[in-house]
Amino acid sequence: MRRIRQEAEEVVEYPSVYLNTRLGVLAEFGQMTSVEAMCSSAVKTTMDADCKLILVLTETGVAARVVAKYRPAVPIIAVSASEQVTRQFGVVRGCHAMLTESFAGTDSVITKAISYAKSLGMVQSGDGVVCVHGQNEPGMTEQPVDDAALAKGKRGSMMELKPGGSGASNLLKIVTVP
Repeated sequence: MRRIRQEAEEVVEYPSVYLNTRLGVLAEFGQMTSVEAMCSSAVKTTMDADCKLILVLTETGVAARVVAKYRPAVPIIAVSASEQVTRQFGVVRGCHAMLTESFAGTDSVITKAISYAKSLGMVQSGDGVVCVHGQNEPGMTEQPVDDAALAKGKRGSMMELKPGGSGASNLLKIVTVP
């Protein structure tokens, strides 16, 4: 079964999948929210800069799921401080979960996650890693754009900031594996 899955993955034209997904979101919603644009850009950056991994620091798991929606050719490591959120990544394509105690000092969390990826053989010294994380803004949270549209069965991964609580992914950087 593993061999079949591996062979199927090798024939996927990832740039086409990315572009079709992006154009589908734009056609349906007319524009992208900041979270959607950031996650879409992370996948595009891995293609443009030949990065080997996407690292997402997420409180709610939304950002990692949106990145996975664009079907990157590289693995995703989703880092969260919530056990419940990390368990949910078990059913997200291409996503590997990592639990952290807190997001205090995001650079140290990124360093630990890169070491974890290195131990799993996902990256090696000199590889590029795209990191997506956010700056917590009090009173803002990621929520579906149109709850009524979601209830009617429309695609529901468009997110926007609304008053609420946790942060939103708004930072993207490329880190070189030491």
